[in-house]
Amino acid sequence: MAPVMADISIKSCGQSGTGVIADKPFSAGEDILEFRGPKVRGDELDSRIHALEIGGGWFLGPSGLADDFVNHACDPNSAVFFEHSKVMLRALRDIAQGEEITFDYSLVMREDDTTFECCCGAKNCRGIIGPFSELPEDLKRQYARQKLVPTEIHGIQV
Repeated sequence: MAPVMADISIKSCGQSGTGVIADKPFSAGEDILEFRGPKVRGDELDSRIHALEIGGGWFLGPSGLADDFVNHACDPNSAVFFEHSKVMLRALRDIAQGEEITFDYSLVMREDDTTFECCCGAKNCRGIIGPFSELPEDLKRQYARQKLVPTEIHGIQV
């Protein structure tokens, strides 16, 4: 699977702001993009906007590419996977052409002092985006069963 930033575009997504849209259908399990920002310590970031936590106090900072604009959803269609030295966004289910690509930010948030208001509009919207530790226990178990909890960030599978 050679992914990257082809077959997606950055567009306005209403209340969610700018987002990433599939320009072609993606199949479940297919890589959508690679997160490409520079590796920086969390305390070196001016803002965590457009930064992705990768574990051990490290983040991928803004890249200036589509990976900076993938929005959160409480009912995501993709998830972050760590593969060797790469951080990939992979489809969890089939994604239609024209559909917004999203992932659950809480899966890659360990810092307990960071929360955001959620406006994803999903039926199961939690209203807040916060660290994995704050997710409902049943959702943590569901994510663990699906093998979506990055051990690179959280140390062990829950």
